[in-house]
Amino acid sequence: MNHQDTSHLVDGYNKMMERIKSTIDNATEAAAPTLHNAMDQAIQAATDHKELTQSEAEQIANTIKIDLNDAAEHLMETNSDFTEWLKIDLDALEQKILDLFLSVADHTRMEIKQFIGDIEDSTYYATDLACRGDYQCGHCQNVLHIETVSPLSSCPVCKHTEFSRFRLPPEH
Repeated sequence: MNHQDTSHLVDGYNKMMERIKSTIDNATEAAAPTLHNAMDQAIQAATDHKELTQSEAEQIANTIKIDLNDAAEHLMETNSDFTEWLKIDLDALEQKILDLFLSVADHTRMEIKQFIGDIEDSTYYATDLACRGDYQCGHCQNVLHIETVSPLSSCPVCKHTEFSRFRLPPEH
């Protein structure tokens, strides 16, 4: 898959995150949507506007769920902040994208856990979209650093195609 083939998926990921944030931000307290409902609305909008196929929108939604799951687990395990999870220098990241991700991911920890509860496998595969961060090869343990939302490629060391989000062990 080349850059031209996947650029609309990266745009789709960012637009879906914007829509989820907008849905949550514009809700009244009495009718606050769940992340699940906000995700469904984002999928529907992406397909209605013919930005993505149904399959692509669902693939991106699953990627967002996995990203949120990883972020929520990191927050609950380490009581640290997202900058550590993302392994970023805030000056180097577009603030808009960071704000979008943080506002969705940090909506509430409980709702995130409820929302992603059906995700059992948080494995990332080559060609899956991945947000900024570090991903460890499931075969040789090589760590790939991703700078921006983009499809993963196979491991440059061993060509393996399965990855997990890499996290340093918590300090005691």
